[in-house]
Amino acid sequence: MYPEDGDMAKANGRRVVKFGPVKEWKVLYTSSGTQVQIKTHLGLYELSRPAQKYRKTFADLQEQLEIAHAVYNSLCSDNGGSATASMDEVVAKMARTKVPCLPFFCRTS
Repeated sequence: MYPEDGDMAKANGRRVVKFGPVKEWKVLYTSSGTQVQIKTHLGLYELSRPAQKYRKTFADLQEQLEIAHAVYNSLCSDNGGSATASMDEVVAKMARTKVPCLPFFCRTS
């Protein structure tokens, strides 16, 4: 956890061991990437570096977010995409940016 304003240097952060209940969560899409935010009655948290026991789960989530970000960029005109892009155009752009591939999304020969 880091202060709301200021540097996000490790020295300024604090590890959050337990929090909840989660009131809401959302994924923020920007031109530089995706960010997951979790809101509780105590504060707003951004997921960044998970504890060891959550790394596998977070890695799976991060892979899915990278795919979502690539789709977002393909459709967002501010990021060089087009809202009228076809599925084939989006998939081609994702292939060029080398995003991870989920089994249901990729074609295998």
